[in-house]
Amino acid sequence: MKAIDSLKGRFEITNYYRFTNVNSFSGTWQLMEDNKQINSGTLTASDLDIPPLTSKAIAIGFGTPALKAGAKYWLNLSFKLEKMNYGLMPDMK
Repeated sequence: MKAIDSLKGRFEITNYYRFTNVNSFSGTWQLMEDNKQINSGTLTASDLDIPPLTSKAIAIGFGTPALKAGAKYWLNLSFKLEKMNYGLMPDMK
């Protein structure tokens, strides 16, 4: 994932899988101020519809927080596989 315009919540997700769409995962985000969560949400099914070996620009609607002098801000993203997909598992021999 790379930022297109992080202040406006615009990012690009690249799907490096060869056979799996990103929509096999659920995605959540948290906007952090220092060590405190100030906003959170879920990526939409449309956001996550990224076929193998392609990229897509998405908008994360975290709004415009009131920035505090000296505070550090970052965005946490989490992706979780929705159902078991043995094609994504390591070789279990």
